[in-house]
Amino acid sequence: MEINQASYMLFPSPEPVSKLGVWERHAGNFTDVVGYSALGDFFLRDPKTGQYAVIFAIDPELVPLSIFDNKEFNSGYLQQDAVREKVLREERVKSIIELLGPLSIGQVYIPVPYPFLGGDESPNSYVIGDVWTYADVVGQMQGLEP
Repeated sequence: MEINQASYMLFPSPEPVSKLGVWERHAGNFTDVVGYSALGDFFLRDPKTGQYAVIFAIDPELVPLSIFDNKEFNSGYLQQDAVREKVLREERVKSIIELLGPLSIGQVYIPVPYPFLGGDESPNSYVIGDVWTYADVVGQMQGLEP
């Protein structure tokens, strides 16, 4: 697994979308999980077309991207200033790393409480948790049905 600048992780080979729990039903043709952000958003791909998408776990939304190429996703999309600022939230991640240390493979930073339960997402409100458990729980808590 590639851990890049501590703000996102990419798998050497895709994981099945079923590992995201309740999100599987909402992912459509995006059945490959190719990675995730340190703050728990997920990068998916449609294995038939190669199209990429992002699942935003907080304020749940699946956003298909106009990207169909691995290199364009890795070297283009993930490196764009707007993506680094608004999706990967690198500055927040740096602040959290200073408090909690870096993530291990399979972990994400989780805001406690979740923002939809009144949390403020300040750097000191985060804990480290399992990426797959986080995905399923945060989806269930926001009313996504399996």
